[in-house]
Amino acid sequence: MSELWWMNKSWGKACCASCGVNIQSTGGDPDWGYCYNCFNRQIDQREAERQAEHQHYEEMERQHWEREYARIEVESWSKP
Repeated sequence: MSELWWMNKSWGKACCASCGVNIQSTGGDPDWGYCYNCFNRQIDQREAERQAEHQHYEEMERQHWEREYARIEVESWSKP
């Protein structure tokens, strides 16, 4: 949408894509396509998903290095 969204007559009729409430009545922005509450809920959900993914990758890396150190230690036992 343009930067002059308030001049667009359809702005007052825009409804949230998630819950259907009128965006203007909740203080949302038509560029979002969501009311204020649904937009914030989406942002919070995405952040939680990013954090979970980050923790998963950290755990995978930790496990990788534990296995690598264990392999090196076992190899060192076999050397005279």
